[in-house]
Amino acid sequence: MLSPSDMNRLAPASHGPRPPFAAFRPRPAAAVRCNNGRSASKAPSRVCLAVGRAYCGDPRLHARSLAWSRPRAPPAPGTLVVSGDDLWALYLNGVLIAGGDDASVAQIANAPLLPGRNVLAARVVNRSGPEGLLVDLPTAGGRVISNGEWKVSSSVPVDFMDPSFNDRGWTLATSYGRLHDLSWRPHIDGFPADSTAEWIAGPDVRATTPLAFRLSFTSGDLVDRAEPTANGFASLPGRGLATTTGGGRPPSATVTTATTAANLLALVSDDVPRIIHVPEGVLDFHTAPRLVAACLVPCGPGDPGRSIVQVPVAGRICTELDPAATITTVTRDEGRFSIGSNKTIVGDGAGATLSGANIGFRGSSNIILRNLIFQDVNPTLLEASDALTIENAHHIWIDHCTFKRFSDDAIDVILPSQSSGGTDEVSSYLTFSWNHFDGGNPANCSGRHPGLSNLKGALITAHHNWYEQSLNVAPTLRGALLRFHGFNNAFSHVQGVAVNLAGGGQALMESNWFDDVGTPFSKDGASLLSAPGPGDPFRGNVSTRPTQALEPSADAVFSDLAAFYPYTLDPPSSVSSVPGMAGAGVQVR
Repeated sequence: MLSPSDMNRLAPASHGPRPPFAAFRPRPAAAVRCNNGRSASKAPSRVCLAVGRAYCGDPRLHARSLAWSRPRAPPAPGTLVVSGDDLWALYLNGVLIAGGDDASVAQIANAPLLPGRNVLAARVVNRSGPEGLLVDLPTAGGRVISNGEWKVSSSVPVDFMDPSFNDRGWTLATSYGRLHDLSWRPHIDGFPADSTAEWIAGPDVRATTPLAFRLSFTSGDLVDRAEPTANGFASLPGRGLATTTGGGRPPSATVTTATTAANLLALVSDDVPRIIHVPEGVLDFHTAPRLVAACLVPCGPGDPGRSIVQVPVAGRICTELDPAATITTVTRDEGRFSIGSNKTIVGDGAGATLSGANIGFRGSSNIILRNLIFQDVNPTLLEASDALTIENAHHIWIDHCTFKRFSDDAIDVILPSQSSGGTDEVSSYLTFSWNHFDGGNPANCSGRHPGLSNLKGALITAHHNWYEQSLNVAPTLRGALLRFHGFNNAFSHVQGVAVNLAGGGQALMESNWFDDVGTPFSKDGASLLSAPGPGDPFRGNVSTRPTQALEPSADAVFSDLAAFYPYTLDPPSSVSSVPGMAGAGVQVR
């Protein structure tokens, strides 16, 4: 094992990753079979003593048989490959699935995932040095790997492996880089050659106390968030791009971290490709309050005696909003900035919060946003800035983000500015997936936002999003160039129309779920809508209101598109589970 001087030499430094673990001393791998807490083949006593009830003596095994062994082929989806330094046990959803005592070889185990949320937990003990963990689990939706998304604790509660255990007080694990990129050990016998798994440890590499690791994730979600693969319209070629890649992919990509609002502004202002991590926490973009004229507009019979403060736009006056509206003065404090092209911005841990920001995508392209929370954009006002404003932009993918307490729209895709002289194009190749649009706000009439998103683009995909608490138009779809594909979305508590199509656009709506919604769809005579009814068990849109007809619409759509993308529909019966999996931070709920 390493001497104290070796440990100092191996501590993380700014010039590159260093090995955080004790020197590897190969030993024969121990394949262990446990049944009802007893070893069928002799388990090394030092492993059982070190890991305690986290190994063969764990009463959770009951009478079921458990086996793991060294892999002989690349793992299939649902087959987990793992190694640790140097005594370790790994749980999936509270059940022991693998263990070992040799860091130089990998073990393989079956990992049956549950629909929705799953939890991996590990206890690692090193007899004379710091501990480390390496995990790779291919799933149908991507790869669950060990990386800085995991949480770690130097105390190991007896119930740390329980899925319901609260790990919010734990810190994020320290990553020392990918296995195959590290010169001090680029290979572990049996680990997949294409793995992007990273060695993770606690924050103090000199510590030798036992460590507990946990990762909560959603089955089908790509936990390796910094390296996603675009889907929907954002994946298609067009306007000079083959697809949406954001800041690129490691190891060639530039990866950095924005720890302050000013730091993030500097990193997104140009078109240089970057993957930008934003730590779990809040970045505050609010400015000093600015006085503006506004209108005090009565809520009406739906919420008698109350009013909402609305900022007039486009030269309108208060009485045009409502004959009974009066003029008042208020303050607004949103901070505004734009994102340049070729960026991936990903929130770490439970999600990074960008508070008080109106973020523009004006003429930019090739952008990915994931695991971010956008909130508190003038929440007591209406028409006082969106969370995201997209204009003349293309190839943008927004995934697993949460929007709440915004003034205008969560996402506003607007028509090109008239000042461009007609040279700008309508925004296109956009995908919004697994986002949570929360319109609940006590400052609004009836406690709900008037509308959650306004989409006037060209090619837009929206899938597995959760739209809730809106007075009307969860998305409103506008314009003759619009081609909108919405599938497997959940709409809940929308008082009026959930999806409104107007202006001659086309929409394909498949397998969406409407819960407590006034009217699922509406369209004008110039627009085309294809929306199968509940009688279609594979593509039908369904409502929880038994008296709601939800008549199918069978207009021919998308016949003018030169290309479309592959996608897989979840059956209508399963879409009610989307609210539990959409939005930022699903991995740690």
